[in-house]
Amino acid sequence: MAQLPYTDPQAADPVMKAVFEQTVKRFQMPLNIISIMGNAPEVGSKMIQIYFDILQDGAVDWATKELAILKATKMGDCLYCVTQHEVVSERLGVSPEKQADIVGLQYRVSPHYSERERALLDLTSQVVLDPEQITPESWTNVREHFDDAQIVEIVATIGAYLQISKFGDAMGVELEPVFQGRPSVLFERSRQSLSREPATSSTTWVRPSTRRGTMPAVQLLEKERAEPAVADVFEAAERHFGHVPNLVKALANNPALCRSITDFMIVGLRPGRVDWGLKELLILKTLRVMKSYYSYGAHEKLAVELGVPEAKIGDLANSLWRTSPRFNEGERVMLEFAEQVARDANDVHDELWQRMKAHWDSGQLLEMNAVITTFIQIGRIGDTLGVCDAVLFTKEVTSGSSIESGPASPQRP
Repeated sequence: MAQLPYTDPQAADPVMKAVFEQTVKRFQMPLNIISIMGNAPEVGSKMIQIYFDILQDGAVDWATKELAILKATKMGDCLYCVTQHEVVSERLGVSPEKQADIVGLQYRVSPHYSERERALLDLTSQVVLDPEQITPESWTNVREHFDDAQIVEIVATIGAYLQISKFGDAMGVELEPVFQGRPSVLFERSRQSLSREPATSSTTWVRPSTRRGTMPAVQLLEKERAEPAVADVFEAAERHFGHVPNLVKALANNPALCRSITDFMIVGLRPGRVDWGLKELLILKTLRVMKSYYSYGAHEKLAVELGVPEAKIGDLANSLWRTSPRFNEGERVMLEFAEQVARDANDVHDELWQRMKAHWDSGQLLEMNAVITTFIQIGRIGDTLGVCDAVLFTKEVTSGSSIESGPASPQRP
């Protein structure tokens, strides 16, 4: 059972009604993962645009992206995503036999896969496990088949499906009736123990200041060199951050995803239904658990600028937040949630949700889950592309919340 209410499309606010209309037009049904976003429409409407941009032919054809989606979501054991995308990919021409060979390393020897697809799936596995372990040889192999715009689209797709799978699994989002009871090809292959996914990386997290240097995997495009289609995205970034972060410059190689991901980042990095300072603590916890380096130091600085005491940030970094008097119970329970979602979103128990609901309403919980999982996505994209942003904001920032979070949208029968 889902932990937050689904929104009735007929009773949704205007923002979500527009999202539902677009969803039905694209997917022929109001998906549960979208219905639950109605608890915080200002967040959900921006989040879902990323997936609308991914689920179509772009710099990379849709069927090829489906292979990366299946690989990434199966590695995360997301039954919701895997089941849906087995159906989608089969409609796009990916046979069940080809789907089954995606599990583990079977794709490397399967006759169903081309060298281009093998390079894609090798990259997907490395992004999910630990982008720091991507070797120069791996990048050379990827670049034999994909240009900068395609690399950005592939990496963004992998990051986005790490995000949405954890976002949905943490809330217990259920399969729609049309998918329920459908056996999963990939999960059946795993149960047969014919091929297993690699174990999660145990690489020790190293503080960003001591991390080895990296070069960006794609060009960082300045406004003058970027396509005119992203000129307004650069302007929006300048207004919000005071400058254009390097991540936006890297994403600019793919204008559509640069727009939707930047829009979503802006929603996350500002006052919302919960205090911005708390969101920064959740981001820092998430980045550490995921062993992500991208912008960690920048988020420490940002948290201080937002009024979070340095001692409190130190207690978070040193895993003292569970007992430190600097944290209240509402903060502690959300940091526990962030840690669990980053580790295994399938293992968020009802008892934890009950404690969370004692402190926060549905809109706030939806927003915080979105922030946590978004920075799983952003961390993986930034680390994979080798991007560094030592400072995110060069303008003054103000903490607090800007949206009065009230009752959730009417629940669907």
